Formats: sequence, C-alpha cells, structure tokens
Amino acid sequence: MEIYESFGKDWVKLPHDVQEALAGFLEKLQRNPYDPDIQKQAAIGDSERFAYQLPKGYVLYWRVDCEVLSISKVGDVKITLLGLRHNPV
Repeated sequence: MEIYESFGKDWVKLPHDVQEALAGFLEKLQRNPYDPDIQKQAAIGDSERFAYQLPKGYVLYWRVDCEVLSISKVGDVKITLLGLRHNPV
C-alpha cells in the first residue's frame, strides 16, 4: 500500500474512534480491495478513485491499480491512498 505524504500528520489529528475505524478498513482493503462489501460501501469517482465514509464526517480516498485484470487472472495490485478529507456533519 502506498500512502500520501502527509498521512502520518493526518493520522495523529484524527479522533481515536476514527483512527480505529480507519485502521480496520485499511486491513480489510489490503486483504482484498475487490471485496464486495467494500464496493457496496464505497463511492466511485473520476479516474477510478474510490471514497469511503468514516465516522464524524471523514472520508478516505484511494485508487487501485492492477497490472493484469481478467476473468481468469488478477496481477499485482497496488493500493494508493490519495487523501483524507473532513466534512463536518
């Protein structure tokens, strides 16, 4: 998984419950970025960018790049975290 440059700074500013939710989600994302549960909960935007709603108005954005993707084979997958945004509710 590749993370954006300021992820560490963003992480320490997150409320504890948001950190826990984000950590759990990232574990699930690393296991299988194509998990149907993730796909149901995520929004897809332009350029194959995904968005996942976290508690308290935080949103995680990421992209999945795959060298080979076909019905019979999935190549190496690279997950790139693009950013966190806070939209207070």
